[in-house]
Amino acid sequence: MARQPTFHTVSCKEGWRVKEGGEVLSTHLTQKAGWAAAIRASRLTLAQGKRCKAILHRIDGSIREERAYGRALP
Repeated sequence: MARQPTFHTVSCKEGWRVKEGGEVLSTHLTQKAGWAAAIRASRLTLAQGKRCKAILHRIDGSIREERAYGRALP
């Protein structure tokens, strides 16, 4: 079974980063902009027919919000 992509929006020295699989996809000045980028990446992944998640972290690293895209498999 293939790994499900998970897009994390995390705090960093430069602002907020969107990461997937340990790779930095983008960096943003605000949490709002980073979260919007993670949601865009999730929707593009869903459009390719893949299930995925977007996770927004607080500055302390705890999870603030989580969204799943795509249906659960039976």
